[in-house]
Amino acid sequence: MLLKSFKMQVKVLLERKTFFIMFFLMLGVVLINYSLNLLEYNGYDVIELCQPIELLTLSEKSGAVSYFFMQYYPLLVIIPAGFSFALDRDCREMVFIEARVGTKNYYFGKLLSTFFITFLVFTIPFLIELMLNCIAFPMNAIGDTLGNSSYSEIYISNVKAYFLSELYIKQPYLYSLVMIIFFGFISGILAIFTVAISTFPINFKVLLFLPVYILCFGISMIQQIIKDCPISTHYFDYLRLFTTGNRSYIGFFTILLLLLYLSIHIIVYRSRQDCLY
Repeated sequence: MLLKSFKMQVKVLLERKTFFIMFFLMLGVVLINYSLNLLEYNGYDVIELCQPIELLTLSEKSGAVSYFFMQYYPLLVIIPAGFSFALDRDCREMVFIEARVGTKNYYFGKLLSTFFITFLVFTIPFLIELMLNCIAFPMNAIGDTLGNSSYSEIYISNVKAYFLSELYIKQPYLYSLVMIIFFGFISGILAIFTVAISTFPINFKVLLFLPVYILCFGISMIQQIIKDCPISTHYFDYLRLFTTGNRSYIGFFTILLLLLYLSIHIIVYRSRQDCLY
């Protein structure tokens, strides 16, 4: 019954305009970034070019498109499926699905479908960009956007600071693929956290933009409040590819696991409450 609930709710989400609007918006973002890179590096010799993966929208070394995308990411990640529970409740779709699969299966199907849809929206466009970059730019280019040679000490020290740096050293393109999928997982977790919050009575759906936004920027503010903070707390440094500097991935994964645990705990609690009525 849970699988049936998942399939029904994925179908509902795919029929709503928000999925396609966000999917093509994300595709538009990566195509704009890709086009700007084509224009900027047109006519360059291969020895002057950086690796194609460093031009990706999710790369720290990319341009303005990457920066503005990450700036608005805490808001964008909610749109594909974060409002789905509130919309189901308003249009009575919730009653129809619950009658078919049961209350608990509806709630957990909602979590799974939200994660799946958000994962697709924040993964597929970036995988398409990775493929386009590998086609358009020479894969034997080995420099970086700062002009450092792959044999320079600066480049080597930067690479060692990457998350999963050993994978990057051995298979940089596989590394990019893994990190894009990882970005999709993070997006899915943030979306289901919003859905879990939305199960409580909220008069204005626009307020659902706030939990993830406050979380991301609230944690980022820690570094500004604590002047001598030894690690970066800015979400940019944990979500983008090829970031360097002092970061605590133990803290980052702890926050992700807490969000996942809290989301599931809220869903269990709310589903039990609904079963009593």
